[in-house]
Amino acid sequence: MKFERPVIGITTSLDCEKFFLNRNYVKAVEAAGGAPILLPPVTENAAAYLEICGGVLISGGGDVDPARYGEAPHEKTGGVYAERDGFEIALIELIIKMKKPALCICRGMQVLNVACGGSLKQHIENHFQKEGRGEATHAVEIVPGTELYKIFSAESIDVNTYHHQAVCRVGNNLTVSAKSKDGEIEATEHDIHKNLIGVQWHPEGFADDKTNANGKIFEWLITKSR
Repeated sequence: MKFERPVIGITTSLDCEKFFLNRNYVKAVEAAGGAPILLPPVTENAAAYLEICGGVLISGGGDVDPARYGEAPHEKTGGVYAERDGFEIALIELIIKMKKPALCICRGMQVLNVACGGSLKQHIENHFQKEGRGEATHAVEIVPGTELYKIFSAESIDVNTYHHQAVCRVGNNLTVSAKSKDGEIEATEHDIHKNLIGVQWHPEGFADDKTNANGKIFEWLITKSR
């Protein structure tokens, strides 16, 4: 039996006892027309996962181990799991090699940057809102001509923000496609694999609002994954 909708693999967070995922990722993929399945971080399964997935969503979560980009940990760096880092970096490398469509959200965008040889700012202020995930608290400016601009057909979009780290040195073959007004990098996309995008905000947070423009990025993922 086959899925009638494009299968979208969604990576999961973990702690010492369990794998877990905010259900809004699943709701957003379903609303856009995809069939979500969850991908636990088992590195030896990465290639097999991609054989059954039309596209991939790299989800948010804890911080990437700074040793992976040659730095000692900041005092506020936390939630690091080597198992997840290794799996998602291997997965992204295969995504690029196999040209699988992928959307990388928050931590996912940071993993994408590290996987491509970039680095991260280990702590920034004023980008972790107190408001609920379904509330937009600032705008990002989108670079005209980018894939992100084509998705939203706009030079800015209102977003939420839940991160204390950000892209520093941009990874190889990545182009910045959006920034916040204070200059932080809010989106990147791959120069060679055109269907690989990272966003720093959480568009899945608006899954219950069918009129919110953030849903367009999930529609893009589903369209590219057919």
